[in-house]
Amino acid sequence: EPNPAAPSLEDTPTRNRDRAISEDLTGQGDLCVVCWDLPADHVLIPCGHLCLCVECSDESILSSEPLSGKCPVCKDDVHRPMKVYCAGVPNPAYEPELETTPERTRVG
Repeated sequence: EPNPAAPSLEDTPTRNRDRAISEDLTGQGDLCVVCWDLPADHVLIPCGHLCLCVECSDESILSSEPLSGKCPVCKDDVHRPMKVYCAGVPNPAYEPELETTPERTRVG
C-alpha cells in the first residue's frame, strides 16, 4: 500500500527527480547510456551529465554519429568529457598488491 506521506515525483527536489528519471531511463542509473555495457564514469562538460563509459567518452566516438559532439541526455554541446573518480569505489585499473606484516598492512 502506498505511503500517503511519501512525496510524489513532482514534490521531490530537482536532483532526486533527475536521479529517478535517469535510473528509470537506464534501468540501473549507473550504466553508459550509449553502449549500456560498462559503468558510466565520465561526466560531460559543461552540462554535467555522468552518462558515458571510458570507451564511449573517447573523442573519436563522441564526435562521430550519432552523438556528434552532443550530450546523449540533454543534447547540449560537449566541450570535453572528464573521468570521475569516486572515493571508496574500487578502480579495476589500479589494484595494488598488499604487503602484510605483523605490525601493519601496507599498500605498495
